[in-house]
Amino acid sequence: EIDNQLWMGVLGDKINLSNAYMRSEMERFNNGLRNLAKQENFELIDLERLVPKDLKHFYDDVHYTPEGSKLVAEIISQYLITTEPLH
Repeated sequence: EIDNQLWMGVLGDKINLSNAYMRSEMERFNNGLRNLAKQENFELIDLERLVPKDLKHFYDDVHYTPEGSKLVAEIISQYLITTEPLH
């Protein structure tokens, strides 16, 4: 059911990247961003690790459902309330 909602790997009519490949590349991107945040000492709210990857929280590859948006708002607001800025 989830695979049917994922569409970003489709590039025109000739290329259809698998969901497994797209997932591995997003993980590579996210790890690079985490490493950069650590190296440059900037704040990172790691929503990728905090928001479940399911149809309750996402309509498709990138768009949050109302429930997903609510969770993101809660995570960010809680972070801002409880965390001292790095800079």
